[in-house]
Amino acid sequence: MLHFGLLPRHGEWASFLSRLRYLVLDELHAYRGVFGTHVALVLFRLLRLARRYGASPQVIAASATIQNPKAHAETLTGLPFVELREEVARSERELLVLLPKPLDRKGERRRSALLEAAYLARTLAEGGLRALVFANSRKSAELIARYAAHPGVRPYRAATPPRTGGGWRRP
Repeated sequence: MLHFGLLPRHGEWASFLSRLRYLVLDELHAYRGVFGTHVALVLFRLLRLARRYGASPQVIAASATIQNPKAHAETLTGLPFVELREEVARSERELLVLLPKPLDRKGERRRSALLEAAYLARTLAEGGLRALVFANSRKSAELIARYAAHPGVRPYRAATPPRTGGGWRRP
């Protein structure tokens, strides 16, 4: 979007670029290899144009899984970074990987993973336990919440809300 939509028509985006205060790079570890090189070039252009229009955005980068985040962020943007590290996993966590039980003797047919997840989510919510249930798509997350039919089970997605129907709202 930056490469094709905003940067080539930067004059039309001058007001936005002049007020750009923050640039957030989430999942920093994903920007590596050829893809990382392309992202770096787009970031160089974006930051150069922001400076041209009078802005000096603060670049914030986040990654929980990279060995050298400071060096990587500096290489990616050409800017100096200060590394902030804090151990956040101070409370006990439990991870459950569930394989639905077989419906037949050979173990070839199983109950839907969405139904299993909904049952588990509902059971946890009824027990007053907080949990995250991960699904591989937005639609799956919404179906799990619908199947669970419990006010304590809500889907979350990091995208913008749909324009029509559903009454979805960010929790």
